[in-house]
Formats: sequence, C-alpha cells, structure tokens
Amino acid sequence: WHGVTYTSTTNTPTYTAQNAAGCDSVVTLHLTVNHSDHLIEAVTACDQYTWHNATYSSSTTTPTYQSLNADGCDSVVTLHLTINHSQFVTENINACDSYTWHGVTYTSSTNTPIFVTQTAEGCDSSVNLILTVNRSTHNSYHQAACESFTWHDSTYLLDGVYTYQYNNAAGCPSTDTLHLIINTQHDTSFHVIACDGYNWNGSVYTSSGVYTYDHGLYSSCTNVDTLFLTILNSSLYTDVQTACDSLIWNGQTYRSSTTSPMVFLTNAAGCDSVVSLHLTIRHSDFSVETHSVCDSFTWHGVTYTASTSTPVVYLLNNQGCDSIVTLHLTMNYSSHTTDVVTACDSLMWINGEIYYWDDTTSRMVLTNAVGCDSVIHLHLTIDNGTYTSVDQQACDSYLWNGQLLTSSGVYTHAYSNAFGCSSVDTLHLAIHPSYDTTDNVTACDGYMWFDSLYTVSTTAPTHLAHSVYGCDSLVHLSLTVNYSVTDTLEASAESSYTWNGQTYTQSGEYYYYGQTAEGCDSTVVLLLTIRNGIAVPGVDTVVAVKVYPNPTQGTVSIDCDYDVHQVEIYDYLGRRVATFADTKRFDISHLPAGAYTLRLTLARGHAVCRVVKR
Repeated sequence: WHGVTYTSTTNTPTYTAQNAAGCDSVVTLHLTVNHSDHLIEAVTACDQYTWHNATYSSSTTTPTYQSLNADGCDSVVTLHLTINHSQFVTENINACDSYTWHGVTYTSSTNTPIFVTQTAEGCDSSVNLILTVNRSTHNSYHQAACESFTWHDSTYLLDGVYTYQYNNAAGCPSTDTLHLIINTQHDTSFHVIACDGYNWNGSVYTSSGVYTYDHGLYSSCTNVDTLFLTILNSSLYTDVQTACDSLIWNGQTYRSSTTSPMVFLTNAAGCDSVVSLHLTIRHSDFSVETHSVCDSFTWHGVTYTASTSTPVVYLLNNQGCDSIVTLHLTMNYSSHTTDVVTACDSLMWINGEIYYWDDTTSRMVLTNAVGCDSVIHLHLTIDNGTYTSVDQQACDSYLWNGQLLTSSGVYTHAYSNAFGCSSVDTLHLAIHPSYDTTDNVTACDGYMWFDSLYTVSTTAPTHLAHSVYGCDSLVHLSLTVNYSVTDTLEASAESSYTWNGQTYTQSGEYYYYGQTAEGCDSTVVLLLTIRNGIAVPGVDTVVAVKVYPNPTQGTVSIDCDYDVHQVEIYDYLGRRVATFADTKRFDISHLPAGAYTLRLTLARGHAVCRVVKR
C-alpha cells in the first residue's frame, strides 16, 4: 500500500496527500489479511479412488486440488492416497462323497461357489471353490467256496457277510462286502425267505421254489446244495398289543381296544409290510405273592429274615397293568455245624480235598430237612510228624538213642512224637580218631619241645595235645642231639702257611667256621708258628682234631711237606684206637663217631702239615 507490503491485519498505516482543494488528506489503512490454506487429505481405499473427478488405482501423494476457502483465499489440498487391493483366491479341494464349505454342503464337483470376506485391510476377498468330489466305493460280492475262502489276506471258514474297508484309487474310504457261502463235503439244505429275488451261487431267483447247486461244477467240493426259497412280496402283519388304560402306537394314543389302526412298515425280509394293530386294553388288579425261602429274602429292595404276610408293593399284574401285590413269606433256616478234626500230616475231608495245614475256613454245603443249606465248617488241626536232622562230630565213638556208634555214617531213629504222629530223627555222624604219634627230631646241642629244653638224645618225653577235631593226641619225642665241634690245629711253617685258601705269613691263632656232617656248627682253630728259616729238631707233634668219621664222609688225611713217620689216634678217653705208619693219608671211617686226637711223629724236624677231612 503506497509502496509498503503488509502480510498481517493492521489499522495503523496512514498516507497523507492533498485533496482536490489542495488541503492535506490523511488516509488511514484498515487492513484485514486472510491466508490461503495448505491441507493434506489422507485416504485409504480399496482397488481405486475417485477424487475431484480423477480416479486413482494406486497409492500416491502428488494430486492437489485448489479452491477458495471461506475467506476467499486459495485453499490447496494434497491427496495422500493408500490403495489396498481386493484379493481373488482359488481354493482347490478334493473330497470324498461330500464337502461342507462355509456352511454349505456340496455332494458333487463344482467350480461356481464364491465366498466373499474381507482382507485385513478391509477389502473384499473373494474365494472361488474348485471342488472335486470323489466317490467312495461300495462293492458287493457273492461267493461260494469249498471249506474255506481267502479274501483280502483273511481266510473264512463259515458262511457270512464280511466287509473289507480300504481307500480306493481316489483316496476315499471304501467298503467291499462279501456274501460268502462255504460249502462242505456233504449235501446241505438252505431255507431262505427273501423279498422279490435272491442271489444264490451267481444266479438270481425271483420266484419261490426248490433249487440245487452242484459244487462239483465250480469248486473242489462234490456236494450238492439245495435251496428251499420263499420269495415274499408285500406282507400283512398283525401287531397284537395288550396295554393298561392306554397305548401310544405310531404316534396315536388309543384308550380302548381296537383292531382298525394300520401302518406301512418293512418286514423282516426287507419287504413292504402292512401292520395292523389289534389292541386289548386291560386294567389293574390285586394279587398275593407267596414264597418259601431259606434264611432271608429280598423283595423289592427290602430284606426279610422272618416269615411275614404284611408287606405290600405296587407292581404290574400278569397282564402288565398296575397291581397291588401282598407278600406271603415263609422263612426256613439253614443249619451250621463245625467238624472239629485233628490229624497227622494230612486229612482227606468229606469234600474229597486233602488238607496239609490247619484250616478253619473250608466248608461243605449240603441240604437240611427243610431244603435249606446245611453248612458244615471244618475246624482242622494238623499235627506234623517231627523230622530232625543233626550233624554231629565225636572222637572214637558217640552214644545216640542208647546205641554206641563207632563209625561215621547217617543213622535214623523212628518214633511217635507228643502228638502221636510218626517222626524220624536223622543223625549225620562223623567219628574222628584219637592219635598216638612220634615226633622224630634231630637237633644240634639242644632242642626246645613244648617249653622243655633237651640237650641229650632221648625217647622218653611225651605230650598230650588235641587234633584239629578236638580229639586227644599223644605225641612222643624221639630226639637225636648232635653237637657243635671246636677243633684245634697246630702247625708250623718256614715262612708262610696256606690254610683254607688263605696264606698266612705270621704266627698266630686263626679260625675257620663250617658245619659238621650233621649240620652243626664246626669251628677249627689254627695255632700257627712261622719259623722264618730257623730249624726245629724232629719231635712229636700233637694235633687235637675232633673228627666224626662215618661211611659217607670218606677219609681223613694228613698232608705235610715231608712224610709223616707215624700217626696215632686217641679217643676222648685217651685210649689209642688206631696207628698208621709212614703215610700222609689214612682212613678212619670205620671208627665210631666221636672226638679223636691225632698224635703225629714227623720224619724231619720241621714240616708244614694240614689235617684234611674228606
């Protein structure tokens, strides 16, 4: 306005000019500014949408529409359109015999049914049903066979109607029905009542008559079947009914006797049948029911244990109508006795059974004089014989039941026990002997026997002991005492001396430890003199050697540097028992065992000698 742009409502701007008279003319601007609208119209539609004469079939945010708003300004509206599409679905179904789809049952193939629903976005969803209806198969076979017939892996031996269920080629449940006649090796007659016609051995007969079938023509059986056939058509039957007061028959209520009602039904042979009602209406009456029983009687839920004529019950009479029945009851009673029996080991009772244990539960039921049960209760006590078995061991003998037994074995004793029953005691006896033995012992120097020390040979000691079975065992000691030996050997040498493999060069006392022939310790002491070249005149040399000669020891020899002039052997009492001259070796095995002293006379004044026992 006059060169100035205004964007909002105002009433303050003024403009001064001169009017036609040349005077100042002041114009004040009162301005109202209205604004254009810019709107977004969000729409969701199915398949297509028409907006301001334009149709859209897909989602879009570009269409605009311009108009004037209420203030006369431009109003621009932009369409934000979301198009959801309807769905068209085909549902292919294979079914057997019928198929129910959305509440409608179809029994034949079709491709016309359409079911309209809505998608999740609210658009139409049309489902077209393409239905193929396959049929179940129901086949019926009539077959005659001899003795047996195998059908679908099952063997049938009797006449009858058999079924086999399976899925046919279309996958539908199917049933084969076999009407089977089994022929046997004898003539057979059949009496058959059928409606209109009857299929027998592959032939259909429509009239009554007698027909035969020779199985020898069709099977391995040679018998002839005869069919006595009655063909029925529609038949007339009479339904004779008796009722109390009224009868509902075929939906109609009848209150009086009548023979006029009729109904059309199917008879037992499957033929049409007309049934006529012959109705008799009867009435209630009164009766007395008489019973004679044993012990108790339950009548209409009440149990009676005594005779009575007062109970009354409302029942049906013999014509099926309400009837008041009075009970006249005669009560008889069973009898009970107890058969108290005591037996040994077993009992055969009056019931024929054999009992081996005590019994208070068995009973025998007979009939007493009034025709009631006579119950005999068994109270049985079985006393058993005594059968004992004892294992016993004894030394030398055993006293049992007054009999002295001296050998091992199995012994029995039969008797009657305190109950008078046969009893047997069995003894398994082992007799162990007492022993008298000698303990032969050889020892060195001494022997400890049962806490006593013996140092000399003896056969006198005895000791009482027990065997492993506890029987007396007398042991004698036969003792041989051998003694340890200590020998002394005196020797002299010029400069050295070899003894038992050891060479000595100095004078001294040397020891050698061994064993005697009896295994006792043997000690030899060497008294050695080394002369170191000093001559010694010839003298007698005494060598004390303990020798225990025996045939197994061999010889005793003196080995010297020079010959030994003489050897004298003395016993332990100093008695000379042997002399050997001019020898180095000599045999004393013939002498008794003992300790001996050897006295040597040397041929020269000095010599080295060794006593060797072999």
